[in-house]
Amino acid sequence: MKLLLIMLAFGWQATASAQDADQTDVAALEQVSVPVLLSQPPVNYPATALAEGETAAVLLRLVIDTEGRVVDATVDESAGDAFDESAILASLQFIFEPARTADKDAVAVEILYRYVFSVQEVVVPAEETNNEQPSEQQSSEVDTGGIEVLVVKRRLPTNEVTERILDVQDIRYLPGTGGDVVKVVQNLPGVGRSPLGTGNLIIRGTAPEDSGYFFDGAEIPTVFHFSGLTTVVTSESLQEVAFLPGSFSVRYGRVLGGLVDLRLSPSMPQQNRNYLSVDVYQATAFSEIVLGKKDALQISGRRSYIDVVLNPILNSGTRTVQAPRYYDFQARWLHETNRGDMLDIYFLLSDDSFRFIGPEEEGSVLQTGFGTEFQKLRVQYRQEFENDWRGDLTLFGGPESKEFSTEGAGLAYEKPLVPSLRYEVSRTLTDDHMGWNLGTDTMAGVDSYLFDVPSFGPKEEGSSYLFMPGLYAEGLMRLGRTDLSLGSRMDALAFEDGFIGPIFDPRVSMKTKVWKGGAIKAATGRHSQFPETRQLLAEGDGNPDLGAKWALQSSLGLEQEIGSISSIEVVGFYHQLYDLVSGREDVLRFFTGPPDFGPFDTDPYANDGVGRTYGIEALWKLQTGRSIALVSATFSRSERQDRPDSELELFKYDQPVVLTAIGSREMGRSWRMGGRVRFSSGYPYTPVVNSFYDLSSRQYIPVFGDKDSARLPDFFALDVRFDKEWLYDRWTLTTYLDIQNLTNTVNPEVISWSYDYEVEEPVTSNPFLPAFGIKGEW
Repeated sequence: MKLLLIMLAFGWQATASAQDADQTDVAALEQVSVPVLLSQPPVNYPATALAEGETAAVLLRLVIDTEGRVVDATVDESAGDAFDESAILASLQFIFEPARTADKDAVAVEILYRYVFSVQEVVVPAEETNNEQPSEQQSSEVDTGGIEVLVVKRRLPTNEVTERILDVQDIRYLPGTGGDVVKVVQNLPGVGRSPLGTGNLIIRGTAPEDSGYFFDGAEIPTVFHFSGLTTVVTSESLQEVAFLPGSFSVRYGRVLGGLVDLRLSPSMPQQNRNYLSVDVYQATAFSEIVLGKKDALQISGRRSYIDVVLNPILNSGTRTVQAPRYYDFQARWLHETNRGDMLDIYFLLSDDSFRFIGPEEEGSVLQTGFGTEFQKLRVQYRQEFENDWRGDLTLFGGPESKEFSTEGAGLAYEKPLVPSLRYEVSRTLTDDHMGWNLGTDTMAGVDSYLFDVPSFGPKEEGSSYLFMPGLYAEGLMRLGRTDLSLGSRMDALAFEDGFIGPIFDPRVSMKTKVWKGGAIKAATGRHSQFPETRQLLAEGDGNPDLGAKWALQSSLGLEQEIGSISSIEVVGFYHQLYDLVSGREDVLRFFTGPPDFGPFDTDPYANDGVGRTYGIEALWKLQTGRSIALVSATFSRSERQDRPDSELELFKYDQPVVLTAIGSREMGRSWRMGGRVRFSSGYPYTPVVNSFYDLSSRQYIPVFGDKDSARLPDFFALDVRFDKEWLYDRWTLTTYLDIQNLTNTVNPEVISWSYDYEVEEPVTSNPFLPAFGIKGEW
């Protein structure tokens, strides 16, 4: 007898990843056929011994091009270096019948393919052995029956003209992000570089407060903790991050600029996952537990410890600072009913705090603090109906607050409690029938605020109920090579002092396949956003007669696949803004960016502002199993006119040029290396042209020049990242070193002046800054 190592291909299950859809059968959703294995070479079996009955399984991620060749292969689940190498070398010689659409067009796909090395006993008749020792030649017999696909990473076509999807597993190693997938959004075209690395998203030249942050379609206050250090949701909780800079569908409303949508996986997990990570800022824990076939539990959270490390150092002398502290917590329960419906309950908590402690004066300690927090509960019920229809009922809400306090000198806060209820019925567009999105999107609750900081003017206080009903309908149709979307959205706002609306926002978009791998896309439509509660209430300094500000957004773009692993996209956009709220620039406002400097518009609130932003964006993307690279470029201009009698001027968030190149590659032996290069124009600012000394206040008073007539110097930075992974039997250890501003370039970020305003003393960005982290997964 002799023992032979036999390579077996194990059973598969075809699935597809789709926006806002369960992972379901490829043929049903995309009408994409499963690639069929036509030929495979003998495998070079490793010398590693296996006992009889043992197996060694290697899960490979294979990229198959339109000609059926395997152009890239990486290990998703390892069985040890020897088995991994043998499986990869063999798979790169596979020949497949390529996946095809219903129109018989070959398409590139990515699959998971499992090798299982096992030991089988083979009886060899004695007369055939010639009384010699068993031969060492290995068998190349393969069980080729029943080839199945675990994952086909090909997204369903959507009606979004510019929807840039970031897959969590593909981008967690990119430099400058600390493994945080949402921070990668800041490297995409259409996003201005945020000053001082804050978490503000400046999208297509609009103010951060005019863009939205969503969690599976429901709006949340922010996606980042202090200064954009990390996302408020653990990255492993997410399936993907969608960035829509403009011209998006009617499913999203009440947003003037762009938006980011954090999307959870809608499917039941198949296995347990756990990890624990520690870096220079925070510690994070994540656990996903499968509870039988119908239930799963997910728990995660993190806590920063910058305050624990720095407070003992800072708490010396007469003035100390309590360093920023943040934490978050998430819990999720998934339950599949007997009829196949899905109940999804998710709880999200986020809390940030910062406090400055001054010297003791007359028996009390002066404290100034700032904090933000929110707690949100999402309850979602998903149903599948006949004829490809589905229904989603989502309740989302919970308290949130922003607070600023100076002991003995003032208090300010905003505390909205406005839950949302959404019900949507939808059907995916196919060649056989139209697609539809029909839904209600209603918010109702109470918003309270207080601004009582004497140095910023008289006290403002108010509270009002808010009722914001929303309806939307969208039809999707396929006309030959063109997919067309026609939709409209209705929104209104009822509050204590008045009513705004109804407002109708019609939108239309199209995408036409003009040649192989290439498409032209275009969209235009209206996008509206209501004023803040503070701007509306008469009991403060608000104006109940304000209306909604709105924009006419238009986009025209071209996308082209380059081979099976690369693509390029070019989009031109023009946004005309109307009825912008102007006035009262002198009052205290909550912000996370650099402070504004005068002169300020102190007139009452009015819908007197107009503006425009226009430009061109380009994105080149390369993605294989070993590498990912993004090169983005944005050339734009943003202008505003605050009053009818004023002139059109540069907006304070105007950045004419933003260039970014970012990438990462697996180098072998479980090493990975990445780099990022950034260049951007400086932001405009209002210069000081003179100053005079005020005897009554005993301080210098600046004399400002023309508004936003000067510009900060250009920004440049080079970042690098190194990752190393160690694979063990039951767990994986990963370490990384992320170095920001490797060249230690001095980049002025915020303008400041000497005490007499004679000399500009800008605040600069981070110097050379290394960060180290370690992560264990099992």
